[in-house]
Amino acid sequence: MLPIFAFIDYREAVDSILLSLSTSMMNRFDSAPDYHQILYSWRASKHNYRGAASALYSRLQIGRNVTKASGMDIDSTINGGLETDPSTMMPSSANVTEMYLTCINILSRADPDDAWFLSPAATGSEPWLKRRKALNPKVRRRVVTLEDLREEYLAELGKMRFILNAIGQE
Repeated sequence: MLPIFAFIDYREAVDSILLSLSTSMMNRFDSAPDYHQILYSWRASKHNYRGAASALYSRLQIGRNVTKASGMDIDSTINGGLETDPSTMMPSSANVTEMYLTCINILSRADPDDAWFLSPAATGSEPWLKRRKALNPKVRRRVVTLEDLREEYLAELGKMRFILNAIGQE
């Protein structure tokens, strides 16, 4: 509902308020209302595709962290055997892949030279993070390109394929 109002003189103020609200809910995946989604919608409606992708990517990272914290970490399941029932991982994995597709879609609308955004550096074991920390251990942010999103999406699909194969073998 918010994007239909013009807020002509208050565009930056509305954006910063929504950013502040989404940041305050950074560690809560089940927050209502979903300020990341509202911020994504606001920025997309204002043709700020990089900002919209950044907001959605932040939400995506929270979803991935919640999945890991709840014991449904697909990476550790793949590497360490099936300790968790794979059928319980599917809804969150499907949600993450859907967010990747949405993020890829919105960033594809930006000019090819502007198809990137800055994201806080993760604390996980992503390959890009290991390479970057080897070069500079004080990495705080990273540039996420459209190609990075596509690679992460394909990796997530591979994880889902593993889960589906594990379910089918039971």
